[in-house]
Amino acid sequence: MNRVGLAAVAAAAMLAAAPAMAATFDYAYTFDTGDVVSGSFDGVLSGDLVTNLSNISANLNGTAFNGSPGLTSFIETCNFGCYGPGGVASFDVMKNNFVFSDAAGLGSPSTNFFYMIPWYNNPPEATQYFGPTGWIDYYNSSLIAQNWSLTEVAGDAPEPGTWALLIAGFGLAGAALRRRRAQPAVA
Repeated sequence: MNRVGLAAVAAAAMLAAAPAMAATFDYAYTFDTGDVVSGSFDGVLSGDLVTNLSNISANLNGTAFNGSPGLTSFIETCNFGCYGPGGVASFDVMKNNFVFSDAAGLGSPSTNFFYMIPWYNNPPEATQYFGPTGWIDYYNSSLIAQNWSLTEVAGDAPEPGTWALLIAGFGLAGAALRRRRAQPAVA
């Protein structure tokens, strides 16, 4: 294989090994009371799951949560009251497992939080909001699956490292072509 081919293969391999790209998502959930929690976050989409949640914002009926944007995300790990770092959102409401909170960390007091977590051994039913106005859906019994929406609004833009690899690959290919043209023809 010549140098141009090697450069092309190397560039393709580097792009294939590049990390998954982050995207921005809008979400909303309408409670049976008519109250709406909505906002956005950045995350990495894999199938119908969004992981690595960051830059989280949330509001209740148009009023921003304290700490929004920049809320913390937790994941429920033991089907009632055990939380760890992270969070998973999904286009399928039954796969959601997140707590969006204005708390500084686990165990810190929060003023506002919204969560959808697995409840006992059932699909997620814990659709709660707590804040200055109090609890909504305190007993978690009225999850309305069709009232959840998640939309990818921006994404699939390569990260800076991916751009650098792409440019380097094109540069190598261009240099190899230039060098090949500069060599005298052999009779």
